[in-house]
Amino acid sequence: MVAPGVKTESVLADGVLLKRAARSSGRTAYFRTLIKAAKKADLIFAQDASSYTLLAIAAAILTRRPLVTRLGGDLLWERAADSGATKKGLVDFYDSGEFLQMPFIYRKMLGLTLKFSRRVIFPSAMLASLYEKHLRFKSKKGRIIKNAEADLFGINASRPESQALMSGRFVPLKNIIPTLEIVRSVREASNVNFNLVLIGSGPLQKEIEEWKEKNQARWFAVRPPVSRRELLQEIAKSLLVVNLSWSEVSPNIAVDSLALGVPILLTAENGLRDDLVGFATMVEPQDEKTIKNELLVLLSEAGQHEARERLKNFHWAQTEESMTQELGDEFNQVCGF
Repeated sequence: MVAPGVKTESVLADGVLLKRAARSSGRTAYFRTLIKAAKKADLIFAQDASSYTLLAIAAAILTRRPLVTRLGGDLLWERAADSGATKKGLVDFYDSGEFLQMPFIYRKMLGLTLKFSRRVIFPSAMLASLYEKHLRFKSKKGRIIKNAEADLFGINASRPESQALMSGRFVPLKNIIPTLEIVRSVREASNVNFNLVLIGSGPLQKEIEEWKEKNQARWFAVRPPVSRRELLQEIAKSLLVVNLSWSEVSPNIAVDSLALGVPILLTAENGLRDDLVGFATMVEPQDEKTIKNELLVLLSEAGQHEARERLKNFHWAQTEESMTQELGDEFNQVCGF
């Protein structure tokens, strides 16, 4: 199997030899490498919808190898949100028809990816249902393979510190500045004393730093990206995790947080909603009043106790091993093994 990726390496996992085609060498060299590798492979595995995926489609056609694509996010909505062209959540972006206003090249990129892929793998049903409804995607080609729970490295959350945690790319759809305003309001209107830690990086870094300085928010710390293990350690020592993005196709941080027994205030528009009902506290990201109320509850001693007791029953069935097995089963079916 050959997979478009960021570097060239071979990985043997569950009997599958994975060869990555490097993007860093430029598109021409990349395409040559992809063609050469595809001739010796059983299938091509793409992991997004992009110009490189178009090269993967061309390679699949030329070498007569099936293409399997995994889509963890939506090209059109993310491009629109990052550019400031929309402030809608993912579902409303499609249901309103706003996706049709995106440049033709992006719509064509996604359309060709869906058309030529023998299988399209999603981490939740959210994208699959939207594509079936609005992009004529054939549902029989789609498969839902949920992301695996992180290796918790024996980390536990028995002694939380007085901090709330946010993490992710600093982009508009993460709804960071409005969330900061709500947290500031909660701190000022109550006697609940807690700090907020934001981990990540991105184009809104300067705006976030300026907001901190303007509001003299000494209770707010911005930290650069950390390893998965370090992020889990930060989650474990937090009172709660906050993720009020406009939408989340597959909120991995919610699964990690709940697996550690740490409460999370999560956007209601997420692809794992049915799995997380009864465990995550889910709110509409524009509902400021409800967000404030839920924050106060989750930060209180009684709220913390109730939430953490409830999370003792949380279990995420997908492991790295089961996820690999599901992928392997799909590859075998596509190849006719």
